[in-house]
Amino acid sequence: MMTTTPNQRRPLRRRWVRAFAEWSSTIVESGPYRFTRNPIYLGWFLGLIGLAIAFDNLWLLIMLVPFALVIRYGVVAREEAYLERKFGDVYRGYRSRVRRWL
Repeated sequence: MMTTTPNQRRPLRRRWVRAFAEWSSTIVESGPYRFTRNPIYLGWFLGLIGLAIAFDNLWLLIMLVPFALVIRYGVVAREEAYLERKFGDVYRGYRSRVRRWL
């Protein structure tokens, strides 16, 4: 089994972050982004609710609360701040037209 140390992973993370920054060259307003600014996270959340119901698992349903808080305040807040810095008024206009979730 091969393991990596944090020092080995750091260059990979920098490359991934740099690649992600290059990908975001425009604000996408079509498809699911017409209805929600975060369709992937919303899909994860709805999928986990479905799994909790399908498996009749109250513990999984309870764990959705911290999951939602981490996604909202740890991930979405950072992404929104980045998009506002990068796109300025274009993103602010999109944000005013489209809800964060539904």
